[in-house]
Formats: sequence, structure tokens, C-alpha cells
Amino acid sequence: MRLLVLNPNTTQAMTDAVSAQIRALAGPAVCVEGLTAAAGCAVIDSAQSFAIGAAAALDSLQHYLRISAEKADGILLACFGDPGLHGLRAISPVPVRALAEAAIEAALASPGKFAILTCGPQWVPLLDACVEACGATARYAGCLALPVNGAALLREPAAYAPALLALSRAAADAGAAQLIMGGAAFAGLQIEIDPRLRRIDPVAAATQALLAPRA
Repeated sequence: MRLLVLNPNTTQAMTDAVSAQIRALAGPAVCVEGLTAAAGCAVIDSAQSFAIGAAAALDSLQHYLRISAEKADGILLACFGDPGLHGLRAISPVPVRALAEAAIEAALASPGKFAILTCGPQWVPLLDACVEACGATARYAGCLALPVNGAALLREPAAYAPALLALSRAAADAGAAQLIMGGAAFAGLQIEIDPRLRRIDPVAAATQALLAPRA
């Protein structure tokens, strides 16, 4: 089986981190190919860059479908918030799964409310809208964000560990039983969270969805 990791921003390190995590999860029988947007934003952290990322994702997949000799069996959109997801599904000949959608589905499959932990305060309204689009508002305890974007977290993950732990405690205090690690920048990072919370890893959730037997 071949999976394509489609990163709608231009930061190769994020593509590599998500791809490495999928390889570890899926095992040697699955070939994982990374595709980073050739143009657009280095990091998606606002409504404007979200729209740019959605267009970049579509352009990337169109180019891939034109030139790739060996096509993927499934595609993972590697940006939490899922920019361009519906457009990708409209043109893709194979299943497309995305981080936020898969993580929210995983949260809804377990008891208790869920919260989202993310990078960058401008993501909060975007993710609130994503939760609403998934029909999960009744189970949603809110979104908590670091004051920096995912690129900053990638550069110095240890520096933000205390703040992430504090945010997770705030999520538990607000009634959450589950915490979605909302961002590709979290891929592969060992982040301590409040022990009252069940951690939901979006990369793992989306990978499991892609590898699940199809009806």
C-alpha cells in the first residue's frame, strides 16, 4: 500500500515529521511518500494563510496526479484544520483523510467531552468552525492555543512544554476528558499533558482511517 502525505504549507520539516510518524505506525508494508507544497505559506496560522493553503493543496494534488507514475492508494492531508479537504476529495481517485476530521471522529467514538490544543490564537475560530462542521459542538469543551505558531514550536519544543502542560490542565478543568493535539507540528513530539485527559493523536487517527478495510 502507498500513502501520500500532502502538506499544504511549504515547510519540509513538517512533511518529514508527519511522514516519519506514519511510517512508524503503519510498518514496512506501507510505502509513505511526502509531498510539500511548492508555493504558498511556510506555516498556516490565520484565515488568510488557511485559504492560501487550501489552494496550494489542490494545486499540489493536481500536479501529483499528472506526473506521478505510481499513484497513492490513500492521501493524508497533513495540516490540522483540513484546508482544501473537500476540493481534494472532489478530484482524488483515492480516499483522502485529514487530521482534524479524523481526530474529531476518534473523540466522538469515546465518552466525554474533548478539547483541542493548538498553536497560534488565530486558529481558535477556524477550529471552532471545523468542529461545528463535523457536528461535534455538543461534545466540544473548547480550543486552547499557544501564543506562537507551529513553526515556533518545531524550533524549540522543550521551551513550550510548561505552557502546553498548563493549557492541558485548563482543558481538563473546563470539563474535557479528551485532548486533541491539534497541529502537524506536534507529530512525533513527546508532550506531557494533564493525566486526567485521554490524548488523541490526529496523525494516528487519520492513518488508522486510511488503513482500515474498505467496504
